[in-house]
Amino acid sequence: MLSWDDIRVALTLSEAGSLTQAARSLGVDPTTVSRRISALEETLGVPLFVRLSTGWRPTEPGERVLAAAQDAALAMRRAEFSPQLYFCGGPSLIRAAERLASSMSSPRAFTMLNRSRSLMTPAASSAAYSPTLKPA
Repeated sequence: MLSWDDIRVALTLSEAGSLTQAARSLGVDPTTVSRRISALEETLGVPLFVRLSTGWRPTEPGERVLAAAQDAALAMRRAEFSPQLYFCGGPSLIRAAERLASSMSSPRAFTMLNRSRSLMTPAASSAAYSPTLKPA
């Protein structure tokens, strides 16, 4: 299963360009960054980076994965900091690629969406974590 933590490491490595700089930015050891990238590549079944003497560069599939991850990260930041812009009442639908959505469809993701209790409450549902929200 895709791990958002692994995707975050890949985004950081892409921006930093080197294992050492990415590790420093994340506050972890460079071997942790390498291990997480390997795990993500194994999960997806494609190499995401080319390891060059000048640093790590995304492959073509890596660029596509990173672009989707950047879009998802931006959407989550916007929702986290400005929920009133996105939840104006009525049901909400979040669309994402199946692999990405399965890693995000968790109690943690619902908690993030429902962080501002003054703006939204979970709609009545038999599902434990319904993505349907209604105004408070």
